[in-house]
Amino acid sequence: MCREILFKRNDLAKIVITDCKPKIAAVCHLLERGESVDEKEIERLLDGLLDYGYDNEVVELFNQLCHKAEKRYPQLVKDYTRYFANQWTED
Repeated sequence: MCREILFKRNDLAKIVITDCKPKIAAVCHLLERGESVDEKEIERLLDGLLDYGYDNEVVELFNQLCHKAEKRYPQLVKDYTRYFANQWTED
């Protein structure tokens, strides 16, 4: 039973990665070029990753987006980094 749950959890993370990876790449590209990206779009993408911090590829995507968005939206990135750390770091 536990093994089945872990497999399903990993499957969910892969679905999120498949969905978010191209969107994050596009947003990061726009930010690199100095183009406008709606703050709500970045929030939506980060929200979509928050529950999957157990997956290394999700963490990579989260960090990539935060790194690219930090200059334009420093408070947003600071808040989400804190949320992520609070949810996924052991005390």
